Amino acid sequence: MTPTTSLDLSRTPRLAAAIRRLGAAVSRAIWIEGAGRTALVLGLGVGALFLVDWGLDLPRAVRAVLLAGLVLAVGATLWRRLVRPLRARPDAAGLAVLLERDLEVREDLLVSAVGLQRAPGGGGALERALVERVFERADAAAARVEVARLLDRGPATRRGLAGALALVLAATPLVVSPLADVFLARLFGADVPWPRRTTLGLEVVSGAIVENPGEEDLRLLVPRGGDVALAIRAIDGSVTPDRVELASRSSIPQSLDPDGTGTFRALLRSVTRDDRIVVTGGDDDDGRPSATITVVDPPDLSGLVFEIEPPSYTDLPPQRYENTGATALVGSTVRLWAATSPPDARAVLALLPSDAEIELERRPVPDGLGEVLGSDPVLFHRFTLDQSLRLRFDLTDERGLATPDPALFALDAVEDRPPELVRLVPGRSDVETSPDGAVRCVLAIRDDFGLGSVTWIARAGGEDGPVVGQGQLSALEVPEGGDESWHATLRLEVAELLGETGGIGSQIAIEFEATDRARPPQVGRDASLRVRVLGRDELLRRVKDRLARSRTTTSSLSERLVEGRRRAEELAVLVAEAGLTSGDEAAGLRTLLALARRAESDGRSIVRELTAVCELVLYARLDDKAGGLLEALDREMSDRTSRTFDAQPWRAVIAAHEREPLAVDGFATHLVSIADLAIELMDGPLADASRALDDAASARDGETLVRTIDTASQAAREGSLLVEALLERLAEWDNYQSVLSLTRDLLERQKNLSERTKRFAADR
Repeated sequence: MTPTTSLDLSRTPRLAAAIRRLGAAVSRAIWIEGAGRTALVLGLGVGALFLVDWGLDLPRAVRAVLLAGLVLAVGATLWRRLVRPLRARPDAAGLAVLLERDLEVREDLLVSAVGLQRAPGGGGALERALVERVFERADAAAARVEVARLLDRGPATRRGLAGALALVLAATPLVVSPLADVFLARLFGADVPWPRRTTLGLEVVSGAIVENPGEEDLRLLVPRGGDVALAIRAIDGSVTPDRVELASRSSIPQSLDPDGTGTFRALLRSVTRDDRIVVTGGDDDDGRPSATITVVDPPDLSGLVFEIEPPSYTDLPPQRYENTGATALVGSTVRLWAATSPPDARAVLALLPSDAEIELERRPVPDGLGEVLGSDPVLFHRFTLDQSLRLRFDLTDERGLATPDPALFALDAVEDRPPELVRLVPGRSDVETSPDGAVRCVLAIRDDFGLGSVTWIARAGGEDGPVVGQGQLSALEVPEGGDESWHATLRLEVAELLGETGGIGSQIAIEFEATDRARPPQVGRDASLRVRVLGRDELLRRVKDRLARSRTTTSSLSERLVEGRRRAEELAVLVAEAGLTSGDEAAGLRTLLALARRAESDGRSIVRELTAVCELVLYARLDDKAGGLLEALDREMSDRTSRTFDAQPWRAVIAAHEREPLAVDGFATHLVSIADLAIELMDGPLADASRALDDAASARDGETLVRTIDTASQAAREGSLLVEALLERLAEWDNYQSVLSLTRDLLERQKNLSERTKRFAADR
């Protein structure tokens, strides 16, 4: 198009001015938009090239292609958005058309004025007048036109600002960042390497000696079998990668994640051979840092001897333990000898669980230990054992290399326990007797390393009362228990303990103590034995009550034996009729056996109760004629070895009494004969019935089954006869006691009548 300035518009100066202003505004808009778009493409392209090359480290050919693409893109944008729009700007007529849009009435007045001034003048006067009229009107209309309303400069302005912003954002890192020179050099073809974002450092935390600290290729000395702890960090303010890889020649690579402080930690377990490790992460992939591992033999124990000297009071011989843990009594003297490899290794002895550390001294090898410890000087330590210990030997050689697996040995301390004192007789803690009675005490004592003494003390009224007697017992060793078990016995006379101050209603507390030979001695005690002193009438009343209980139990036993005999006879008939050949086939045999077991248990209860009554009568001296029976029973009781009930002492007393009477007939001998009958029942029919039924249960032929059941039935029959005899004897005793009670009442009433008569005579 024809440029605007080549047209003479002097006839319409205001129109010419409006056209010039509009042309300038159009040119500015084209320049702003074209430059903005070109800057936007340039900024985005340069930024993209920087990021791609920095992240991917592009080769030269790829960078050249990308640079050419960027140049073409910028050139194309410049041609399309700036050069071509500038060439396509409208001429004066076109600008007049644009100005015409701002008029209220569009009659192409401004375009006509421009066209008439472009055409050569001529024509008549009327024509010229009309042309002048057009010029006047067009010039006046041009004065009313506002050019700013004809163009929307917002899009062009926004594109220009976006381009400027993109160009600034792309140029700022290149100017400020130290990477600008590298990028520009690489952009124009130079093979300059990018600076690394990540630089890793390798540090040995524990488990190895670093021969060249501070270097990238470390040389490590590692004890054979030890664990090496490594720490990897990004140094010099470099970027910490998301993950680090630790590669070695002897194992698969390890992928490590950072902890909360950005440190990567690795543990090489049980290193047994030389190796080389390389660390890579992020863009640090040049094989640095690295470490060369050399495995060496660590210091170790080559021999160990514990010499144990027990405390002198134990009379135990010294002991020696070689290359193993030891067991020793508390208070023993322990001498420790240890040989190391190499011989000059430094050793620290850690005592666990206290964590106390002792640095061992060097001494020559003592005589007799050379075969175990060698000939070089050895480590030595002496101490007194007071608790169980674990000994850990922490060894370090001259290079500072420590053993990865310190030797650990157990030294178990055996406690010297206090003596264990058990009172066998009396079996109960409460005993009742008369003022003239006696108490037999039998003690069993056990101690692990020797008994010292056994003493007793008696207090009137209770454990806090005054002392009324004390003494020391002679303890006899029990052959079955070796030198760890003792037996002691004591017979106490109540009258001697209480003297003239005691009597009916008094109480005595007797305590027994045993000490061992430890220093200081340890004391073992038994529960206090409480002796209550009762009157003869009260004791006889208790005897009567206990015999009444025995009579009730005996009546129940009689019924049980009758029932057992009936069942045995029925079972024998059933077995014979059914032709049974095995005890398993006899359905009622188990019930019968349970019945026999219950009867046998009742028999033992009766014997226990009756012998206890006899013991009370004899030791309380309720029968003055039974002194011989008391002495015989006392001798047998002094040899008791168990706390459980044992009828053997009574069997021996009864057998001796049958051979030669030990006492004049009285109620004591009558009670002993009743106990004899109960023992005969327990040892005879009741035991025979149980054994026969056991044999029946294991029988595997019909003949044996029938015979054993018949034997049980016969035993039940014999037992019933003995029970009836026992009931008769108990009834006789009950009658005897009733007669005695009536006689005592009669005598008491006579005494009261005599006293009243005397008082009446005195009053007269």
